[in-house]
This record gives sequence, structure tokens and C-alpha cells, in this order.
Amino acid sequence: MNIIALEKSKACGDSLKSHAALLSLDLHVFYSYTEIQNWAKKKPLNIDFIFIAISQSDDSGFETSLKIRKEIVGNNSPSVIFLLKEHHDEYYIKSLKYGDGYLLKPFSSDLLLSSIHYYSKLHNLNYLLSQKNQKLMEYQKMVKREHDIVEAIFTKHCKQYLISSKNIKFHISPASVFNGDILLSAQGPSGSLYLAVGDVTGHGLPAAIGALPVYSTFRSMAAEGKNIGSIAAEMNNDLRGLLPGNMMMAATIMELNFLKGQAMIWSGGMPEVIIIDEDGNNTQKITSRHAPLSVLSQEKFRKDIDVVNLKNGDRLYFYTDGIEECRNKDDIILGTDQFQSLFTVKPEKIFNHILKFHKEYTKDTPQIDDITLAEVIYEDHCDALQLLTEQHKPDTISIPWEIEFSLSADALRKTDPVAQAVNFLNNAVDIDAHQDCISTIISELYNNSIDHGLLQMDSNIKDREDGFMNYYLERKKKLAQLDTGHIRIKIQYSIPEDMSDGLLKIEINDSGNGFDYEKTTAIDKTQVYGRGIELIKNLSSDLQYADNGRTARVSYIVDRSRYHIMQ
Repeated sequence: MNIIALEKSKACGDSLKSHAALLSLDLHVFYSYTEIQNWAKKKPLNIDFIFIAISQSDDSGFETSLKIRKEIVGNNSPSVIFLLKEHHDEYYIKSLKYGDGYLLKPFSSDLLLSSIHYYSKLHNLNYLLSQKNQKLMEYQKMVKREHDIVEAIFTKHCKQYLISSKNIKFHISPASVFNGDILLSAQGPSGSLYLAVGDVTGHGLPAAIGALPVYSTFRSMAAEGKNIGSIAAEMNNDLRGLLPGNMMMAATIMELNFLKGQAMIWSGGMPEVIIIDEDGNNTQKITSRHAPLSVLSQEKFRKDIDVVNLKNGDRLYFYTDGIEECRNKDDIILGTDQFQSLFTVKPEKIFNHILKFHKEYTKDTPQIDDITLAEVIYEDHCDALQLLTEQHKPDTISIPWEIEFSLSADALRKTDPVAQAVNFLNNAVDIDAHQDCISTIISELYNNSIDHGLLQMDSNIKDREDGFMNYYLERKKKLAQLDTGHIRIKIQYSIPEDMSDGLLKIEINDSGNGFDYEKTTAIDKTQVYGRGIELIKNLSSDLQYADNGRTARVSYIVDRSRYHIMQ
């Protein structure tokens, strides 16, 4: 332990030295700031303690302590203890302001030793706290970066599944960065409007990820003109194969047929659909008659729907329970009755009236759940649904292509190959609309190759206290030390003769020791990690592992009709 002291007189310095000698302490006594500077230049050491004498005639030591900390000890953080001769309240306060404490002269060797032990414990505690804070800041930066990436992917992903029309108004307000509610819309081949509003258990990233598989299912089946009962059943199968047992998705799915003047509605676990005519009368309420998606097996799932005959100017309102269950500053819940009383204003003002009332009701209170509200207006003339987004692209003859990346250990340490690989696909015909899914697949495969192939990471670390933080800190450390090994990424695209859709094949191979992929695929669904392979299976048509887990091959069907929607 290195201790320095700045004393006023040689007599006081000698007294302090004698105490130090008796206690076998390494103490250096100085009588001016300049002496300390010269000593530090000749013999730089990490200083653990600084004693500074203060007297009534000279209290400059308080300011000197700041100079020593700034100019001599640098990043080191020693304890500063002031040696006082007089009982003086002002000096007591300054001792705690400029340093860690004080000792009153004269003092015994035992008191000096006890003080050093006390401040040593305090010093070590502060050091450990500083280290933990540093690790926490690094972890927070990493989480924020990952959240920013995922948020960008989700934002782009969600926009692709909403058509803009003068007949539709919607409001989406997530409780956190990621939205556990879904709002999807599409146009069927006969001009029908398909709409899906959903609410996954919980909110945030887990709920947002849980909803991913139903996006493409809804859009592709709507483009084929499938009935909503079949769409609901397929979405149920998708979610049942992905979500853990304690998660589900309440959902309402509608097909609005402008030619027939009918709305077909399937609803499971959602609030009522409210229908208001053009005179402001509440003509119907469609109550949910089914269980939420992912609850029932395929055998028990029911496809029956409600069919509603509409008149020109009718307005249909879809919403998630977050808006009914919001609370005001007195912690009073809004409730179904009070919410439905908001529909008594003029029909054209209902949507904005609800949003304004909700904003005022929840003023100065945190949002605790995701909120989604949608208004759909039925118009019986033939040009009722006018798409404002450019969803149609001219037919283009796609040519087969292939790209391959070979990444050395040096490249793996310094680059983000997933982002670069996906960027190569930006202008590929047929592929751009599928980038979110393709990016997810490549990212999961790549992370498995890095974590379990090359770095040999143990996912069981995440089960422990602070497991996720420790896992990613260990991963960062191992990746920085990686000096051997490679990963190859190969992507092929073709349109087989027996298929109208394209086929994208992704192969990732690493030079590591492999991993037990069969054990990984059988992981407990209640766990909050380890679901990457299951996610890939849900996004792709086929996933195969070979070479003891060192090679992964995925087949992904590229729906070429996604942009070719009848207008």
C-alpha cells in the first residue's frame, strides 16, 4: 500500500513517520506540492492514500488535494484524508467535500491504523463499484446498438405489411421500443381489403419477435384470396410452433368485400369490433368467439366466422385491450364502458376524439401496454380502395445467381458480415421484399457458427445470475482473441422449372469443432434464449445440419407474387 502525506512542519512529518514505522506502513512525507511532483516524476506509483494537513492559518490543502488528484494520480482514485488540528465545523464539511474524511491531531497509532483499514475497505468498495458500473455501461451500449439494429429491421418489416388507403386510419403506440401489437393489411385478388389486428402476450422485444411468422403468412394467403378462417388456422399453426406455452396472440382478422358489401370477421381473444353507421348509430358489436392464436391444436381449432352486411359509410373499429386498460394518474382504469361511450360523437370525429381523450386521460402516467386503434370505412363504389403505396412492380425475368463470402479470423473480428451480405441483396430481383426474413436467417446461422462453432460458448451461462451480461462479455473477449478459423457464407438463387416461386439457398460453414444441434433444437420452449434454430425453421422451408453442426443449409421460398397484387 502506497501512502503519501503533505505536512506543514518537519516535526509533524516526523511524528507521522514514527506512527508509520510502528505500523510497518510505506509512507512518504512531503512539505510542498512541488516535492510531490518531483517525486512522482522519478518514481511513478499507484497511490492508495493521501494525508494532507490543514491548519487554521493555512487551509490551502483542500485545493491542493484537487491538483494532486488531477495532475499526479490521474485515473487512479486514492482516498484523501485531511489531518486537522482544530475542531472546526467548516473544516469537517470541506474534508467530506474535497476528500473522504478527516483525523484530528494528535492521534494514536491504533487510530491511524483503524482509519486506514476503514478507508481501505471504502476504497476497495468504490473500486469494485466503479468496475461494475463500467461493465454495465459497456453492456448498455451493446444492448442499445442491438436494439437500434433490430428496431430498424422491425420498422422496415412492418411498413411492408401495411397498405395505405383513404379508407383506413390507424394509430400504433408501443409501450417500449418494440411493439407486441400487430396491424397488417393487404389487398386480395378481387379487390377485397384484408386486415389483421393482434396482441401478443406481454410487450417489447419478446412479443414483437413472437409475432414475426404471421406477417408473411397473412400477406401471401391474402394475395391468393384465401378465406379468413384458413388464414387464422395457418397463423395459429405458425405461432403454435414458435411461441412458448405461456404466450399467445389475441387477434381479429377481417376480409372486407367491397363488391358484396360484406365483412367476414374471425376473432379470438380480442375486444369487440364496433360498427358505427354514417348517422352515428352503433349498429353492431362483433364479440370474440374463439381462443387466441397458438392456444388450440390444429384438430381443435375452429374456423367459423361472423359475416356482417354493410351499408355505405359504415365504420368498423378494431383495437387492442391496451386502450381500454389504460389508467389515469389516480390509477383508475378506463374500462370498456367508458371507452365505448366515446363513440357517441359525430362519426367523422370518432377516431381523433378517442386519441385526444386517451392522451388527456393518461396524462402524467407511464404507458404500460401497447396500443393499436384502426378505423375502416366501407364505401360501396368501385374505386373505394385506392392504394397510395407502390405495390406493383413490372414483371421482370429473374436470372439465377450465386455469391460466396469467405471470412478469416481477422475479418470476423473487425466486420459485420451479416449486414454486408444482406446489402448485396438490395437490388436483387424478387429478393428485396424478403430481406427482413433473410437477414434473420443469416444472422441466426452466423451467430451459431461464431458462438458454438468457433468460440465454443456455453449457453448455460445465461441461466445464472447476470447470465446474459456475462455471456456477451465473454463472447466479446473470445472474439477479440480469435486468431484462427474461418466462416464461409454461400447464397444461391434460382427459379426451379417446377416452381413459380424462387428458391433461395443459404449455406454457412465454419472450421470449428461443431456443436450438438439436435440438443439445441430440442430446447425447452419456456427458456428465454436458444430459440434461434426454431425461428429459422419457421421462416424457411427447410433447415439441415451436417458435418457435426459445422455446416447449415437453409432453403427459403421466395414468394414472387408479393409485389404482383391486382389493382
